[in-house]
Amino acid sequence: MRIGRQRYPLWLKQAVRPAVLAVRYAGLRPEDIILSSYPRSGSTWLRFLLLESITGRAAEWKELNRLIPYVGGHRSIPPLLPGASRLVSTHDPRVGPCRRSVLLVRDPRDVVLSYYRWLCLQGYDHDLETFLPAYLDGRLSLHGSWADNTRYWLDSALQGEGRLHLVRFEDLRVDPATTIQRILLFIGAAVSDHAIQSAVAGNTIERSREKEERSRPEDVRRFKTGGRFVHEGLVGAWQSKLTNDQVRRVERRVGDLLDELGYRPVPQNVEDNDVGT
Repeated sequence: MRIGRQRYPLWLKQAVRPAVLAVRYAGLRPEDIILSSYPRSGSTWLRFLLLESITGRAAEWKELNRLIPYVGGHRSIPPLLPGASRLVSTHDPRVGPCRRSVLLVRDPRDVVLSYYRWLCLQGYDHDLETFLPAYLDGRLSLHGSWADNTRYWLDSALQGEGRLHLVRFEDLRVDPATTIQRILLFIGAAVSDHAIQSAVAGNTIERSREKEERSRPEDVRRFKTGGRFVHEGLVGAWQSKLTNDQVRRVERRVGDLLDELGYRPVPQNVEDNDVGT
C-alpha cells in the first residue's frame, strides 16, 4: 500500500528508523527543549502560539519552520530562550539529550478522526473500519501507536523528575492564553500578557487558514485533493463521528491512559445508538 508521497514500504522505513533518528537528533543539547506530540494533536498551532508570544511579532510558516523546526532541522537555529535554549518539535518517542519537554496530548478518539482525514488527503483510499485497527496498532505511522508513543513520555525519567510539562489540546482550545502562559513559565520565558494575547488573536482558525494560503509549497504541504492542512481543531467530534463499537476499540487499546490524562471513557452500559451515528 502506498500513501501519498511515500516511496518506500513502511516496514522498510521502520527498519532503518533507528539510524535515521540517530542522525536527526545529533546536535541537540541538554538545554534544548523538546515539544513532543503524536501527529494530529495540534502541535503546529502550539508552535505558532509559542513563537509569536516569545518574539512579540506575527510569524508566517517559513519563520515557524526556521525558528521552531521539527527535529533534524535544528542545527542552525538560534536560541529563543534564556540559557541558549532552543525549541524543537518531534512526534517521535525519543527525548535525546534534552532535559525538559512539553508534551501535547489530544483525546485519542479525536486523533483517530484527524489522522484518518490526514491520510485520505494524501491518497489513502480505505474506509474508517479498515483504517482503525491498523492505526491503533501503529501500523500506519513511523511514530508507533498513540498509546505507546504517549506512554513513552508519561513513563519517562522527565516525568518522574518534574521536567515534563503536560498540555492537553482541549485546554489549549478552551483557554489558550492561560495554557500558553503556564508553558512559558515552565520553559523559563518571561513574556508579557499583551504578547500572549496578541499571539492568540493572530492564530485563530481563520487567521491560521490565511497563513496557510499565503505560505509557499515548500513550507506547508499542498494536497491534490484540495484539502487544508489547517482543519477545524474540533474537540469531541468523535462523539458524533465514531460508532459505539469504534469508540470501545479505541478505549480498549489506549487502556488507562484516558483516565490518567483526564479523558472520560464511555460508560460500559451505554447502548450502541447513544454514541456515534
